[in-house]
Amino acid sequence: MARKAEILKNVEEIIKGIAEECKMISKAAITAHGMNDKVSGQDTLTDSNLYNDLDVKYDMDNEMISILVNPYIKYIQEGRAPNEPFPWKLAVEVLADWCQRKLGASDNTTIYFVWKSIVEKGIKPRPIFDIPDNLWTSPNNANDLVMEDLTDEYWDDWADEIFEAVTITLDNYFND
Repeated sequence: MARKAEILKNVEEIIKGIAEECKMISKAAITAHGMNDKVSGQDTLTDSNLYNDLDVKYDMDNEMISILVNPYIKYIQEGRAPNEPFPWKLAVEVLADWCQRKLGASDNTTIYFVWKSIVEKGIKPRPIFDIPDNLWTSPNNANDLVMEDLTDEYWDDWADEIFEAVTITLDNYFND
């Protein structure tokens, strides 16, 4: 029984490590898409709540890793069409912190003008988590090296740890 507990602990540590690496890769994806054409090409995502609040959870009972992101990822990922409804009450809730951090004011007038701009102009989509089919092979894709380096580096670690955990599990199964 003690050996089985040790194996489960090892597997849990591997899953925890994979979850943390998923978090790192997700943050790298946000950083890679941080530039915003509307704001003079400034990186508006790397120091955002989207980036800072990103977290991962793992659930050993259900064998699941969850990546937790702010709900407004939808509007960054998919954009928002001009004149799409954006209720004022929701705007106050979601824009007050942003206005304070980025503009130094979060009064109703400031929030109103940001809200009005979003309603009138919409939000251009920035598909942070879309991975094009050719990402892994296209020499013209600027993210190629980053993604190849990440997958090579982390796959090697994952593969070794998973292989070791499976080997120990099978050895214990057949020899106990």
